[in-house]
Amino acid sequence: MDMLTVFAHEWRTALKQRSFYTFLFLFTFTCVMIFLILHQVDGMAGYTQLSATMMNIVLYLLPLMTLFLGALSLTQEKEDKRFELVMAYPLTTASYIVGKFAGQYAAQWIIITFSFGLANMIGLFAGVAMSLREFLLLYLFTVLLAAVFLALGFAIGAFSATRWQSLMAAVAVWFVLIMVWPSLLIGVLGFLPFGVVSAALQLFTLLNPAEVLRILFTNWLGGGAIFGQPYYELMTALNSRMGHVLLALYVLIFVSFHLTVAIMKTERKRKHGL
Repeated sequence: MDMLTVFAHEWRTALKQRSFYTFLFLFTFTCVMIFLILHQVDGMAGYTQLSATMMNIVLYLLPLMTLFLGALSLTQEKEDKRFELVMAYPLTTASYIVGKFAGQYAAQWIIITFSFGLANMIGLFAGVAMSLREFLLLYLFTVLLAAVFLALGFAIGAFSATRWQSLMAAVAVWFVLIMVWPSLLIGVLGFLPFGVVSAALQLFTLLNPAEVLRILFTNWLGGGAIFGQPYYELMTALNSRMGHVLLALYVLIFVSFHLTVAIMKTERKRKHGL
């Protein structure tokens, strides 16, 4: 019951914030524009340059917003002194963190669902709606991307004392995982012996949830060949029935790990006032 109370409070608070409606407008506008462009060219289906463009825009926009919202969800309460008040109640730290995460994620799910639904409805009226399979894959990609980066944002917020620190940390994480990841990966792999480059490439890829999701859904949209020989075995495994199971396990482990980190750090603050 404590977790449900925190969830309901966080969800209502998120819906009242101006940032929620700013994010809603921005993401809806982006989806509508790209959905209309996506099928303007006759014969375009599955994985195309246009669908890749949509995926990349979502990949740049959504992680930054979810990192901000997740990190600020914790640090704002610390700065406003509500954290000490909440922790005075007989409420476990796990219930507090998981409840806030679920509330924030529910609010973001509303944004994503409304944006995709409105965009596809406009596409239907305009005669340019995408196929159901393509729509569901892109929708699922966005929903899972929001989950993993929101959990990462909560971990950032747990280690940050102020909103300014959390914002700077969120931007730094976004910059590394989204903006400079390919260049960073190439630079690191350049120092490794040739024989271990392929294995190291796949291992490093698992450290970046954005890259994992991009590869998975690009492959399921029919564009797996663009990743070349280093990912051939991975593409073959993902095309099997186990691919969906592996994806679910990866997202579950990633989200659980970062929420656990946030819980442990918050519990330490609660006990020692650090």
